[in-house]
Amino acid sequence: MADMLNVGIIGAGRIGKVHAETLAYRIPSTRCLAIADIDLAAAHQLATQLQIPSVTDDYRRILENDAIEAGRTLVVPQMARLFRAPSHFFQQEHPCLL
Repeated sequence: MADMLNVGIIGAGRIGKVHAETLAYRIPSTRCLAIADIDLAAAHQLATQLQIPSVTDDYRRILENDAIEAGRTLVVPQMARLFRAPSHFFQQEHPCLL
């Protein structure tokens, strides 16, 4: 099997769930290692459904996780930090919203 891309997800809301399910079910070369959301119950629910091993309510835990190579977020206030993160992050909001 090819190398796996370890991913972290920031945001467990409606769109975050869609992205997480896509990674889990349609992109076999990715493995979601962590999910963060201020709604910890939503993050736990999604983590249980998709077998994501790490759950937090602090997005910085994902940024600090050396095992995570890429991530995705829809959370606008955290985007400025993501630009300085050592991992690659994909965001859906337009940079002009910063």
